[in-house]
Amino acid sequence: FFDCSKSTTKRLAPISFPSCPMLGVIGVAPSGDAPISTMPAGTHGGNLDNKANGIGSTIYLPISHPGALLSIGDMHASQGDGEISGTGVEIGGHVLLK
Repeated sequence: FFDCSKSTTKRLAPISFPSCPMLGVIGVAPSGDAPISTMPAGTHGGNLDNKANGIGSTIYLPISHPGALLSIGDMHASQGDGEISGTGVEIGGHVLLK
């Protein structure tokens, strides 16, 4: 639906917006054994929804369990400073982790 390979994304002409793909959810298993929700985010990560978590960014999370149990998702083509209104331009895609 969205081509994010350029700096501007067009879905339905004449509407366009700046393209800045990012991951909304990045987290590892928190300390302890109790189940948790991705909201609110914590020191383990979670639903961060921060436009700074885009291509080329680095995030450091504490490892509390063997293998960290990393979870990522909720990719956006573009987003403002958080998802206060509950909106982001949701997309699917591929992520390369280094």
